[in-house]
Amino acid sequence: GRRAQGHAPVPLTDQGHEQARLLGQYLANGAQPSRLIDVIYCSDLLRCRQTAAPIAAALDLPVTYDRALREIDLGNWQGLTFDEWRQYDADNLEQLMADPVNVPYPGGESRADLSRRVVTGVARILDQHPGQHVLLVTHGGSYRALLRQYGLWDHPPFSRESPSVRNTARTVLRVDGVDHLLEPLLMLDTAHLPPAMVT
Repeated sequence: GRRAQGHAPVPLTDQGHEQARLLGQYLANGAQPSRLIDVIYCSDLLRCRQTAAPIAAALDLPVTYDRALREIDLGNWQGLTFDEWRQYDADNLEQLMADPVNVPYPGGESRADLSRRVVTGVARILDQHPGQHVLLVTHGGSYRALLRQYGLWDHPPFSRESPSVRNTARTVLRVDGVDHLLEPLLMLDTAHLPPAMVT
């Protein structure tokens, strides 16, 4: 199975760099639905920094790095596969699966912790940029936590029915602060990628 990355300083693959370059090009060419992006905020983890760089270059904008946008902290389980979690720490995994929102990863965060961190951080960012188009470059777990805040993600953690959050997928939301969603304009769009590059 795939290794859980969490806060690990995992770099992008060559394909990840190309996905980010294509998204930057797409946004610079006036991708709809959107108006011009005013500011870019990005998780300070390496893979997000590398994703934001070609987008920022294409849009000629600086990037503000923000720890609040980081992926969930997997603590002792970072870098392991799900099967390895089961093998090394079956008791903690059983507790986590029984209450995947409130039970923290051993030595790390719970999903409730992640949600508080992301929602508070995004509220702070939005308060600083009223009426502006803010681009957030973040991770799958952080994305799902934010969408839950807006009532746009009702899939429980570890659900097999949960949609995939593809690399560089674009969601456009019209919001009035973090507590009030006006409307989702686009959800998990990958129109900037050729089909073979959607991962």
